Amino acid sequence: MINRTSILFVSVSFALLLCISLAWLIFYYIQRFRYLHAKDIVARKLCIAARKALDKIPTKSIALNDLANVVTGEFVECCAICIEQYRIRDTVRILPCKIKNVG
Repeated sequence: MINRTSILFVSVSFALLLCISLAWLIFYYIQRFRYLHAKDIVARKLCIAARKALDKIPTKSIALNDLANVVTGEFVECCAICIEQYRIRDTVRILPCKIKNVG
């Protein structure tokens, strides 16, 4: 037969292991929540900064005489990023490197 001391030792060990595992699990999920929350805050700040940066870049609406200036080299005829031809009334962003981008 198993004596009471052995049963008590196994029971206390199991309860202690269960408490430690539960504490670790709670700690893990709290840290995970804090990490995801901090990552979300950084993503929002980055999105706001990107919008502010885009708002600082000047825009221009394409007119017929702009497309006529392609021959003189003052204006390129397609977007440097998506390589689509410009159309009249397209809104373009004038990039700092002076390449115009459809926006």
